[in-house]
Amino acid sequence: MARPKKKSEELFQLIRSLSGSEKRYFMLFSQRHVIGEENNYIRLFKAMEQQKEYDEAAIIRAFQGETFVKQLHRHKNYLFELILRSLAVFHSKRTVESEMREMITHAELLVQKKQWNSCLKLTRKALAFAWKRDLFTAYLDVSVIEHRCLQELRQLDRFKEYISKAALKEKKVLEKYNNFQEYRQLAYNSYILTSITAQFKSKKGLSAKVFGNSPVMKGDGYALSDKALVFHYHQKDIYHSTREEAKQGIECLQKLCAFIRRDPERLRQYIRPYLFAQGNIVLHFFKTASFKRTLSHIKGIRSIPPSLLLDNDDVMLTYYNNLVYLFMVHARFEESKEWIAEVGDWIGSLKNKTNHIYNLLSVYYILAYLEFGNSEFRKALKWLNLIEEEHQGNVREDIYCYSRVLAVLIQYELGRDEVLPYQSRSVARLLRSRDKMQGIELALFRFFEKKLPKLNNRKERIEGFKDLQAKFIELRAQKKEQDIWEYFDYNSWCESKINGRSFAEVTREKN
Repeated sequence: MARPKKKSEELFQLIRSLSGSEKRYFMLFSQRHVIGEENNYIRLFKAMEQQKEYDEAAIIRAFQGETFVKQLHRHKNYLFELILRSLAVFHSKRTVESEMREMITHAELLVQKKQWNSCLKLTRKALAFAWKRDLFTAYLDVSVIEHRCLQELRQLDRFKEYISKAALKEKKVLEKYNNFQEYRQLAYNSYILTSITAQFKSKKGLSAKVFGNSPVMKGDGYALSDKALVFHYHQKDIYHSTREEAKQGIECLQKLCAFIRRDPERLRQYIRPYLFAQGNIVLHFFKTASFKRTLSHIKGIRSIPPSLLLDNDDVMLTYYNNLVYLFMVHARFEESKEWIAEVGDWIGSLKNKTNHIYNLLSVYYILAYLEFGNSEFRKALKWLNLIEEEHQGNVREDIYCYSRVLAVLIQYELGRDEVLPYQSRSVARLLRSRDKMQGIELALFRFFEKKLPKLNNRKERIEGFKDLQAKFIELRAQKKEQDIWEYFDYNSWCESKINGRSFAEVTREKN
């Protein structure tokens, strides 16, 4: 179980997560909203921002002798709250939910000031907004405020007429809410059960267990709201995935995306489900569609207005990850060159890498693979070195381990035969220490360490690579050796050495 983070670590991680524009806004916000001690909070913020890992002792040394250090715990707690307050203002009205919360807050303030007519006007606007955007609980909260306004205005006839209509509307809201809850419960169940697929003999057995005769799977007409319909299409996709019905799954996701995209406000509210669906379509396309069609679809995702994205960096990283992975899967090495340059420039401009390290490590590896395919081995090493430098704990340990193996292959390509035995032993120790050693890698390391030094001419090397390829083919038939082939085509690499052709040529022919 992961160790709970201390408040200091939580503050440090919060600061590290801020974008450049959020940091600039915090500086302005803190100067406006803190009197007397603003310099201390900004100084503490800057000191923590400059650290790569949180070091409280260094913070104390930096401010040694200053009074506020004696109450550092209190200052850190307040700084945490101050950052959250600045973020709340910075992101106000950027989401439908935050806009709704702001209207409720304003209505409550008008109640406190007994401005009943003004409050009534605002609640009518808020109720219409909540109804249209399926904000069920918010609708009920605003209804309570509206009832209070009418009571305080003491217009009995108007109040009677209103209550009869309001009761019917609230009943309809509750009906929609309960309908949505059915979909949400199904989503929770499918998430839990698809996480333990090993308990089922087949995916279809899993499908029957998760979805069974759930009424929410009958058809999209069962959904009473936009929010329920979004859940419906997502669950239908999972249903088809468990039954290995890729075509039907894609159709559900495409219907969902078309439904969301038809209304700009709907796209704003459901931007995350929309992007998630688009990502799943891309995953389907990787397996079923042509290179051209998949590339066109990926580029289409980029057309989303930046104003709708809470984290544009996250979206762009996912976009580039899918893009370079497409070139990798289809072995389009030559065509990837201009994109490698664009992705490299974008990564260089990325201010906060910590928040995106999971996807970044994947992009680094794919870029290294593409450079390898273009025979740009030193450029490939540059990307692999970034994995070495930025890898944290057990985040993408698979990428980290495979990157070390690829680094050994690059040493061979650079003609550094003398270092191969030592590199092979070093990486082998690393993989064993992390219980990541597979038969493919073991065969490769033994070849570099024991057999290659004894091969004295090209003819002998060709025979050596034929033996190694035969071993790879034998191992590939084993189920436990399947995943490794997604990261590198060892068979094509051997074939390129046997026939004196480039790795790019051989892999492209197979695609």
